[in-house]
Amino acid sequence: MIRKAQQCAAITPVSRRRWLACLTVALASMVLVGPAAAEIPAGPNVPTMREFNRQRLAFYRRMLWGSYERYGDRHPAWDERVKTFFEGVAKRSIAAKDAPSAEQLVKDGRTLYIDGCEDPCVLYHWTRFLGEVGQNEAAVPFVRRAFHDLPKRGYPAYHQVWAARRLWSMRPPHERKKFRHFLDRMITALQKMLREKTYRPDESDLMIRDLVGIMDKLPSPYPQRVYEAVKNTQGVDPFVVEVAAGAYHIDAAWQARGSGWAGTVTKKGWKGFGDHLIKAREHLTKAWKMNPKSHYPARLLIIVNIGSPEARVWFDRAAAARLDFFLSYDSYIWGIYPRWGGSHKQMYEFGLECMRTGRYDTIVPHQLTTSLISISRDLQMDYSFWRRPGVYENVKKVLESYIPEQTKVWRRDFYRSQLLAFAVRTEHWDDARRMLDAIEDRMDRRALMGAAYLRPEPVRRAVLAFTGPNGRDVREANRLRGRGDFDGALKLYATVLAKTKHPHAYEYIVDTMKRTGWQKTFHSGAWTRLDTQEGLWGWVPVKGHWTAQPDGSLVGRSTNDGALIWCNVDFGQAIELRATVEFLPSTYSMNTTGLVFGNQHGGNWYNCTVAPQNKKASLGENWGVQVQRDAPIRGANKLLVRRIGGKVSLTVNGKKIYDSQGLPGYHLAPGGYVGIFNRNTGSGVKFRIRDVQIRKLQTR
Repeated sequence: MIRKAQQCAAITPVSRRRWLACLTVALASMVLVGPAAAEIPAGPNVPTMREFNRQRLAFYRRMLWGSYERYGDRHPAWDERVKTFFEGVAKRSIAAKDAPSAEQLVKDGRTLYIDGCEDPCVLYHWTRFLGEVGQNEAAVPFVRRAFHDLPKRGYPAYHQVWAARRLWSMRPPHERKKFRHFLDRMITALQKMLREKTYRPDESDLMIRDLVGIMDKLPSPYPQRVYEAVKNTQGVDPFVVEVAAGAYHIDAAWQARGSGWAGTVTKKGWKGFGDHLIKAREHLTKAWKMNPKSHYPARLLIIVNIGSPEARVWFDRAAAARLDFFLSYDSYIWGIYPRWGGSHKQMYEFGLECMRTGRYDTIVPHQLTTSLISISRDLQMDYSFWRRPGVYENVKKVLESYIPEQTKVWRRDFYRSQLLAFAVRTEHWDDARRMLDAIEDRMDRRALMGAAYLRPEPVRRAVLAFTGPNGRDVREANRLRGRGDFDGALKLYATVLAKTKHPHAYEYIVDTMKRTGWQKTFHSGAWTRLDTQEGLWGWVPVKGHWTAQPDGSLVGRSTNDGALIWCNVDFGQAIELRATVEFLPSTYSMNTTGLVFGNQHGGNWYNCTVAPQNKKASLGENWGVQVQRDAPIRGANKLLVRRIGGKVSLTVNGKKIYDSQGLPGYHLAPGGYVGIFNRNTGSGVKFRIRDVQIRKLQTR
């Protein structure tokens, strides 16, 4: 539900008045509860997730090994290994410090399957971690098989609820409507799960956690159907019913409002938004009074009160009930974004408040890094705030305090990788090298991407180049390039290249020289060919499989979540981009391929694509499709994109398809990168992009 809020844009003055009016109505009957606490209540007696996670661990052991003992595909050849596997799954599910890595669980699950264990519960939980390590496509047939076999074996309906939901969510967003029958099956399994009394009387918070997780991001009317199943089942704790009602009405509020920018919301949408928030507040306040020791009602009331000082009151109550429940922090930080009346300064100060708790036995001090990552994302991946005096030093203090607390190498590497990301983005190269040497070849991709949209190999190359024996010259060459002295930069890069011996540093120089040459030609006003070689120099693969051809063209093959590669140069927002898109024989008939432009570092970007299956040319934001029109599509298609700020024109094979079309959701933001894109319509789709050229447009 809070994720739906994150799809909204900055509030305009008119929409701000509408929002505040709705908020006033929603809070009208709330009892004044006094000022927010000056600091987070973090004393030694405040409950933490440690107690809650012990309860969750016991629950998972009961649902996994306990269920397997009774219903599983038992065999002496693997029973003990299944028990060990399920123990690892349970610990990983609660993020226990001694939990195995996702990669280890994938290995253990695969070994069990190869050795003959085809128990549906084992298969399902093995595939959970296949998805986590980027093998989502391989997981699909096993999830489907487990979904059908779980009830046949007599397993509790709990497992089928999650398998059904996952079969829907594993599909690409634009295909999910065709798979809603799995959500119908999920509701049926949920009703059975509730009748089976899966949760014990003292496990109401566990039940709420699962129900809120089931509802999250479901299309209408499924959140309401989940709530109704809870409400209509005899014996469900009234406290759980009230929280489920509140969660449903929060979802319904955002459904009524819509996921567009605030200025696009209708009067009816604002009214529905306000009405549902009132109901959510009523149910959740009642639930909180029934059980103030539960962290769930207060956390959801943070969302209800977004943009209001009352949000801090409810945050403090949530923290007092469970100090380190991360969603309370997630919701509160989101609520103090500038678009809700907060500020980046306020977000950073809240992060410092988290740091001052000193509770490194919890995730609380780490919220400083979360706040700073949120700030950079709100600035469309501008890291200038991180470079303010004292900011990096505080991050370093927090992350270095966590490292010695970790018992698992992969956990230490996560914090080291995060510190590496902050060091790179703030140009603290000596610290970056120290972290790189400590990690060796174990950089945590998720930590790098999550913190600063960095990828392991480019980071390794840059750090080794900047901290090597020629590091000073590399920095000087980059400075020359940054001020537009491309000839001077290229000359110095060539000198450094001749002296560079480390292969990764050498690759950095080669890649940077390629990009500098493109910049030189582009700024002269001439058409610039973006050809590359075997090393994909100058390009950054993000998804899919990419290879460079001898003629400089690129051949892509999609995975289940598509394909995307960026040219690693910011060309600005006044450009002409042309290329030939050629569809290659594939095992999958759907092929939607084209060009992209915008911010490659996690901000807004846009796609112009063509598809032979429906003869359409599309324009969309990020991975989506907003506009489609007929186009003369052939096997090989010449695309010409003309972009000036928030307007784009598209010509396909000589026919103009769009002329000064407004970009959906566009707002001024940094990012003038270009790239190649294939929408996630299926795995194994092949295509070639050749003659990629770009030139600078004169806007005056």
